[in-house]
Amino acid sequence: MTVRPGEVRVRGGSAERTVRLEPTVSPSAGWLPTRDVSVRGGRLLLEDGDPCRDCFDQPVASRLAAPAALALGRTLTE
Repeated sequence: MTVRPGEVRVRGGSAERTVRLEPTVSPSAGWLPTRDVSVRGGRLLLEDGDPCRDCFDQPVASRLAAPAALALGRTLTE
């Protein structure tokens, strides 16, 4: 996979696909980076910083505070 401004390119074997991206939200409009939490055998990616994650007509909670994210990892490891 290659990510470039305005596109994502995925290649598998001899097949290749490019997806052109149409920006709908500017980067300064509330996007926050994905965070990872350590769990047994690896890590869990928390994708709770996407300002458009409510696009499926389902309510979403606010972004977890750092201590709550760490507590989630501990709970899932138990």
